[in-house]
Amino acid sequence: MKEIGASTALYGLIGHPVGHSLSPQIHNTLAEYTGLDLCYTVFDGESRERLGDAVRGAHALGIGGLNVTVPYKKDVFPYLADIDPIAERIGAVNTLVRCEGGYKGYNTDYMGLRRALEECGVDVTARDAAVIGAGGAARAAVFMYAAACEDRGAKGRTLFIINRTREKAEALSREVQEGFASVNVRVLGLYEAAGIASMTDGKILAMQCTSAGLYPDVNSSPITDPGFFKNVGFAFDAVYKPARTRFMQLAAEQGAGCANGLSMLLWQGICAYSLWTGKDPGPEAVNAVRRKLEDAQQ
Repeated sequence: MKEIGASTALYGLIGHPVGHSLSPQIHNTLAEYTGLDLCYTVFDGESRERLGDAVRGAHALGIGGLNVTVPYKKDVFPYLADIDPIAERIGAVNTLVRCEGGYKGYNTDYMGLRRALEECGVDVTARDAAVIGAGGAARAAVFMYAAACEDRGAKGRTLFIINRTREKAEALSREVQEGFASVNVRVLGLYEAAGIASMTDGKILAMQCTSAGLYPDVNSSPITDPGFFKNVGFAFDAVYKPARTRFMQLAAEQGAGCANGLSMLLWQGICAYSLWTGKDPGPEAVNAVRRKLEDAQQ
């Protein structure tokens, strides 16, 4: 067991609830493999009203960095000393890096998602895309896709934002269109998802970014209509427990390739660790973390 002493640097996760988090397994394993004297734990920030106190207190106590999870990825903005421009455009942060006067906010979710899809052999910009949801993970997916299209000069792609609450999706659509004019953004309600076949030329990349289907609610999917899944070429579900979600099952039944959110969790953590420490953990550490996450997924 790792010995914790007076010189051990402390990092952690703030959100509510956090008891289910696998982030300690990620970062404590990375510390072991990179030989750094640091320890990572979780802080259950139950009171939204005390979030500012928590961030300021963490800095005052010398905590080296924090991850931020639901429901505070947007709420934490007023308490940051600085914000990375990409995180500011996404409108959500999940990683706080210690800087002068406080913390600087970053978003490694979008980095982790792009890396996870590339790991599956998915060319993100090769087809139109649909993002289901309009919360923090969905925002990361939406801006990841739009930025990738801009980076690679993939003009004319259509991005569908599909959400139960149409107003939230429309607000997100306006933000994307303001920053990425080369991407066509369309908003659909969940009940309209099956009609996507008439709005695109080929099979799409579908990214499910809600908590629907998360254990123990394993039989849920935000969309169940086979008409939607017939037009999906690859389905990504940000949920990683269970390993094969209902959303993935429905897509696979129509011949689509599938992946859950475990690799996204892995790579967003690797990116955060590198931001905090300046270290590239290397493949041995990455594989060790992956094995731990897969064990925890069972």
